[in-house]
Amino acid sequence: MLRAEPAGTAKKRGSTARPTNKPSSDSRDGAPEDNSVANAGTGRGGELSLPSRQLTGKRSSADYRQKSVLLKVVSIDQAEQLLRKNHKGTDFSELMQALLDKWLAEPS
Repeated sequence: MLRAEPAGTAKKRGSTARPTNKPSSDSRDGAPEDNSVANAGTGRGGELSLPSRQLTGKRSSADYRQKSVLLKVVSIDQAEQLLRKNHKGTDFSELMQALLDKWLAEPS
């Protein structure tokens, strides 16, 4: 048996929830929430002013692409420990790149 829902409460397929103007249950006395972080760095007219910075590094380079791999935790821990001890300033991705380059240079 189907239950009738009050008018205006039936859910439509593909509909999305719309925000309400009601204060959230965790705000006190209907006071607006503290948005100091959200408003930090705003200039006149509420525009966000961010310092300009040139992108550097592997993530912003077209020569690099992120690849996710699954490795044993023990192996990662040992490799990172050896990198810190013997090769300061070398990160894990540089080690992986060196190993891949060496493997690719081997005759097939």
